[in-house]
Amino acid sequence: MRHYDNNNNEILKLVFTFYAGIITLSLGVYEFIYQKNPNENISLLYISLILAFSFIIGIIVIILVVSNRKYFVKVAQQVNAIRNYYFKKIKSIDNKLPVDDNLPKTYNLKSSQMIVIFLLVFINSLVFFFACSSMFQYLFNSHFYIASLVVNLLYLSLSFLVIIKYLKKWLNK
Repeated sequence: MRHYDNNNNEILKLVFTFYAGIITLSLGVYEFIYQKNPNENISLLYISLILAFSFIIGIIVIILVVSNRKYFVKVAQQVNAIRNYYFKKIKSIDNKLPVDDNLPKTYNLKSSQMIVIFLLVFINSLVFFFACSSMFQYLFNSHFYIASLVVNLLYLSLSFLVIIKYLKKWLNK
């Protein structure tokens, strides 16, 4: 089980390093191109492409973390089933460990892994918002923050629903 927790921590470190690099790259592209020619909006296209690429990578990382949660729960439930089996055989030991093979639940909002999943979805939605905003600015030469916000909220809602449905569906198998 510790292996899956360590995987989660390593993925989180990797993601924050990745997003820090993406932010730096986006700001660097904007400053480098915009300072050379302030009338040129091509920097917005480059920034939106960089952010769109990082958004796709973010979705892959979210899938990876959700899968990691699923396998963590599977191993923890198996360990609890083994504990249950041995504690029933040896009744003289005072048991303080969980023995219910239905615990932990796959979808548990109090789990640190679920908090990480929702944090990653939120960060990825911010990246998506800025990608949409810069693309709308490039295409229409106007700020469409409301449209970007609506698209972003739609993505955020769908992401949460898909993750919750997937984990609850897997829980019922």
